[in-house]
Amino acid sequence: MTHLARRMMLAAAVAGLLSTSLGVVGSGAAASAAPRPARACTITTLPFPADVYRADAQAVDPTGRFAAGTALRVGEDGNQLMLLVWKHGRLTTVESPLADSVADVNARGVVIGNGWIDAKARPWVYRNGKIELLPTPSGYRNAVSINKAGDIVG
Repeated sequence: MTHLARRMMLAAAVAGLLSTSLGVVGSGAAASAAPRPARACTITTLPFPADVYRADAQAVDPTGRFAAGTALRVGEDGNQLMLLVWKHGRLTTVESPLADSVADVNARGVVIGNGWIDAKARPWVYRNGKIELLPTPSGYRNAVSINKAGDIVG
């Protein structure tokens, strides 16, 4: 599933939830319920390498401890892809030609994503400080999600 398709599905889900919640608010049952106190959220910036011209976070684990994304910088032989992993806001960078996109990160900081080798799409996993290619059955090319136990689907 492409990044755009995931975003479109998320937007549809949010729209559905909003329309459902608006319908409940308009009913008499919801009006009698006590309001919940609002929780404050703080927006902060994440550090990124100074020598990159593009950097973005693409996934956050359910606990909020880990975020992962990619960066691009100009190297001697052309563009260099970098995987960016933040743990509690502290940045780790890993140079890799595979780090084209991040699909997901779990609560243990294991990151999955997708890249290209020899003009072929290849899924990868980052764990224990290393990026490794994932085995793929014939016809499968993308990693999509990882759970807390580390099970990966694509």
